[in-house]
Amino acid sequence: MKHLISLFLVISLFSAVIFFTVSCAPATDDTGKENPDTDNNGDNTDTDGNKIYVPPFKLYGERRAKKLSEIVYRAPDTDALLGAIDSAAAVLIADEISPDEQVKAVKDLADAFSETMTMSAYTAWKVESGSADATLRSEYARLSEVRPRLIQSIETLCVAAANSPHREILAAECFTEELSPYLDGGQYTDEAVDAMIREVKKENEYRFLSEANITVTYGDETDTAAALIARYRERYGEDSKEFLAAKAGISSLYQTAKTAREKELYTELVALRRETADELGATSYTEVAYGELSYSYTQKEMETLLSDVAKDAVQVYRRLYNDIFISRGDSVAPSQKIYKTINRLSSIYGEKGGILSEAYNFMLQYSLFDIAPTEDGRATGSRVFYLDAYDSPLLSLTAKEKVTDYLSLSYAFGGYLAAYRFGNVQSAELSAFHAAACELMTLRLMKEQVTDDTYTTLLYSAMQNILLDLINNAFATAVETRVYALPKDGITAEAIDAIVAETAAEFGLSEGINSISYVLCDELVVAPLSLQAHVTSVLPALELFFDESETPSLGVETYLSLLSEDSAATTLSAVLSAAKLESPFAPERVKKSVCNIFYELYGANYNDAKSAGYCNAA
Repeated sequence: MKHLISLFLVISLFSAVIFFTVSCAPATDDTGKENPDTDNNGDNTDTDGNKIYVPPFKLYGERRAKKLSEIVYRAPDTDALLGAIDSAAAVLIADEISPDEQVKAVKDLADAFSETMTMSAYTAWKVESGSADATLRSEYARLSEVRPRLIQSIETLCVAAANSPHREILAAECFTEELSPYLDGGQYTDEAVDAMIREVKKENEYRFLSEANITVTYGDETDTAAALIARYRERYGEDSKEFLAAKAGISSLYQTAKTAREKELYTELVALRRETADELGATSYTEVAYGELSYSYTQKEMETLLSDVAKDAVQVYRRLYNDIFISRGDSVAPSQKIYKTINRLSSIYGEKGGILSEAYNFMLQYSLFDIAPTEDGRATGSRVFYLDAYDSPLLSLTAKEKVTDYLSLSYAFGGYLAAYRFGNVQSAELSAFHAAACELMTLRLMKEQVTDDTYTTLLYSAMQNILLDLINNAFATAVETRVYALPKDGITAEAIDAIVAETAAEFGLSEGINSISYVLCDELVVAPLSLQAHVTSVLPALELFFDESETPSLGVETYLSLLSEDSAATTLSAVLSAAKLESPFAPERVKKSVCNIFYELYGANYNDAKSAGYCNAA
């Protein structure tokens, strides 16, 4: 694959994570019930022992893939890379050598640039998977903190290339960006970069808050929570009543102190981002985020969409919860070993063939997945990282070891699939769309592959999760939008808490939602305004799902066409155009989508039941 310099990649790479799938608000458990018709807890896959079936090896063209176990962390020399980028910019500005030599000077940066991005992704994966390796954590912090300087240096290079008499050849050979926007110079001043570095340091403090760095007072002793717990363990013994009581008390104090510090850090980050926006000449930080995330719509359009979610989605969810979801909790969902889930999807994608089979086989053959049950330190949900030097996505999933893992794995694989097909330069919305669409299309493909009870469990769980994610992400986005609109002298924890309570009331959510601690999660803190990508992307994914319901194969084939070799659908707007899908901002868009869910679960055809007003009555 052709390796190019990408400012977009550096700007949009939130700690090297391609996309996030964890909701910023508590959700109810997955749905499900016992399935008496199978002898392996919900799945009738015939497997050999506890093994994951890996198809015969196939050479994947120009990809430079390595097995995950063969990838070794190598600390990138970021000072050398920054110096080399600045030197290449100087070469373009001087224009004293031939165009071919100038192209070579820029291309010579590609390997070091790719290595830095790859190792950033690698350390991010390790941190998210719960690694306690102090060296890797330190490297993660170092590489994330150098990102603002890297953005500035690459922007300087882009400005030099844009103003070069050889701009066309440089653009074609060296960059992923359109260079014309850089004709008037850059925006990342030293002051802006300084604010961004301080921002990243606070983000890293948030990520690494733990019992080892939160101090509490228990009894007459003050120390870190970890040290106090260790002291009481040594004093009384692991299984003693005294130790267990002390541990519970210290843990409670730690959680209270941690929550308070998280709120402080978020408030400090909002203020820092206001400072960054001022240095970049933006009217608000929301404007900055919209540019970095490549959102192609206005803030006003998004506000209307969020209002529609509050008006239409919440009431439908309540009706479905009371009538259906409350009786199908995750606690009674059939258990299922992880390898069975992996093998079943391998069989389904293998039967379908094409890029579904190719990408999944690639993932299995190179072991480019990290799927494990919940454990201390491991991030929940799923994420996809891109190992640029190896042309390879890496899938990470915290599994529940239930049949509902079919949904979470196919969702994660959708993001993996998009990265496999389009590489590392893709928007948050494109990744989120492919995640939701792949989950829903896989659900349709599974209908004839599992028992009716298992399919019903998956259908109910998928629809509940989609509604919850739509509501929770819309709620979090509405909070964020208002928080980043606060005046500089009005950014306080109290002001943010008031916004949370006001927004919760508008959404008709619990009166208990009165503090930012309710909605805080990694995405809200370290990837501002990224959650709204899940709001805009899930609606067209649902449209494909219901197209498939009305016309078998239509939704699946349309989805696969978006991943074909000749597809240019590399943004959400391009997806909508290519697949002839309705805009998420179209009038009544949310209402139609949630009513489709309502009728799907009640076994009614949407078109026939619409006139009866069933959904309106919800």
